[in-house]
Amino acid sequence: MKLRKLLTRNAVALLAFVVGVAAVGAARIFRRVEAGKTAKVRVEMRVPEAPPVSTPVHVAVPVPTPVESLEDWDPPESPPHSARVLETGEFHGDEVKARTGERWLGLYLTNKGSFLIDSILTVAIVKDEMVDSDDSHAKTGKRVSVNHQPIPILLVKGAKGLQPGPVSTVFNGTLHLPTTMAVEFPLGGSVYSLDVVTKDTSREPYISFSDAKLVLTKDDETKQVLYDLGGKGGPAEAYWQLLWAGDMDGDNKLDLYVQVSYHYNVSLKKLFLSSQAKKGKLVREVGEFHTVGC
Repeated sequence: MKLRKLLTRNAVALLAFVVGVAAVGAARIFRRVEAGKTAKVRVEMRVPEAPPVSTPVHVAVPVPTPVESLEDWDPPESPPHSARVLETGEFHGDEVKARTGERWLGLYLTNKGSFLIDSILTVAIVKDEMVDSDDSHAKTGKRVSVNHQPIPILLVKGAKGLQPGPVSTVFNGTLHLPTTMAVEFPLGGSVYSLDVVTKDTSREPYISFSDAKLVLTKDDETKQVLYDLGGKGGPAEAYWQLLWAGDMDGDNKLDLYVQVSYHYNVSLKKLFLSSQAKKGKLVREVGEFHTVGC
């Protein structure tokens, strides 16, 4: 994968901050800060009213000087996946492994609640404004759309245990996951906590230490590391976000859709399902959607 241009740190940080603040406004959030401890944020969505679903936007901001290629980095390895994950929007051609006419399950939020709905894809060949900029005739990008509205939060294919029908949502939006805040979710009589574990205490809105881990905890007892940089983070900031939380597979346990990465120009969105968890674990990573900004 060849990186031609990168986003500026300041521009991405500003964008992430604005989007994160807007998403938090969609939920009732209660903060509790104790001296010398990480702040905790408890998230409870209004029911049955659902927050508005925004259209995914890919922002490309050119930088004046070249930087090190992503090809030179060694990102953390993903586990084997049993499903495929996709979103609607425009992407580089090699990032979309789907064809027109395929049926995928889409996760939708409407005024009547949250639903998994059978969706038919349309994958159109379009001009990639970054890759094809030097060739007026080239079209290497792909635009993904579906036959339903509103725009789905995600699309998934091949995930065992997922069926069309209503699902429970406790959070939807874009919530930044800084290093000094834990997010709590009450679900099924338990309380889940999602937080970033790292030696970094700078309170920056991005992940800059390569020891960072994303950790899920249930009832302050069972813990599971969902993503671990393991010393393989790039020499630039990475942005980790919570995109959706709820019960997608109907087992009354927490499922998650999060964005993690090893570099600010990389988006790595992962779907975790509780029904596929191995013994002693809370969830299993069943699929991911990996894209590069530019």
